[in-house]
Amino acid sequence: MARRPDGAEVAAVVQRVFRDGLLGGQSAFQPEVAAWTDATASDLRARFVDRPDTSTDTFLVKLRRQLADAPDETIVLAAELLFVNMAPLVPE
Repeated sequence: MARRPDGAEVAAVVQRVFRDGLLGGQSAFQPEVAAWTDATASDLRARFVDRPDTSTDTFLVKLRRQLADAPDETIVLAAELLFVNMAPLVPE
C-alpha cells in the first residue's frame, strides 16, 4: 500500500506550485508549460466562469466538457488550481 504524504509534504508541494507559477509563470506539474500567465488565466476564466455548465453532471464531467478544446496551458493551470484547492493541508 502506498504511503500517504503528511501535511508538511503536501504543503511543500502546494508551495512549489505557487512559487513556480506565481513567481516564474511555469507549471510545477509540467515545467515546460508556461501555464501561469494572464492570457491563460483569462482563457480559463472564459471557459469555466463565464460559461457555467448548469447540468446535473458531476463537477469533473462538467470541467472536462468546459476544457475539451482548451490549449494545454489552460488545462495545466486548471489542474494545478484544482490540486491546490483539494490539497489536505492540515496534518491528521
